[in-house]
Amino acid sequence: LRIEPHQRVAAYAVVVADGALLLTQLAPRTGAAGRWNLPGGGIDPGEAPVDAVVREVAEETGQVVDDVQLVDVMTQHWVGRSVRGLEDYHAVRLLHTARCAAPTRPVVHDVGGSTSDARWVPLEDLSSVEVVASVPVALRAVGLA
Repeated sequence: LRIEPHQRVAAYAVVVADGALLLTQLAPRTGAAGRWNLPGGGIDPGEAPVDAVVREVAEETGQVVDDVQLVDVMTQHWVGRSVRGLEDYHAVRLLHTARCAAPTRPVVHDVGGSTSDARWVPLEDLSSVEVVASVPVALRAVGLA
């Protein structure tokens, strides 16, 4: 049995404003429904990673960000069963920081996508939300953990 390998390159951002971290809740169609993640997602063909961060943050949270800076490249590879069946999956996550100069109440514009909710979570309350494994790694990479 040969499993076709799949690689996904995505761009995510750590966005902190007024002592709170911007997080997105993963929708039921994902493999981690209900858990919280950094805003971000797949880079479109020909799209610059910085542009993907700005677009994804806007789609998933309604926030406008700028000063996007690459911080780290996180990779994860697994072979096994998932909600999609047998898979050989390689996730490449380009981790950025971004500035939100005028934070507002988050609104999910990409309805029906991978995000069901978004919110600003005070840094001191992060332990009260269930995050995906990449979030603590990302926070360490930017010096927040």
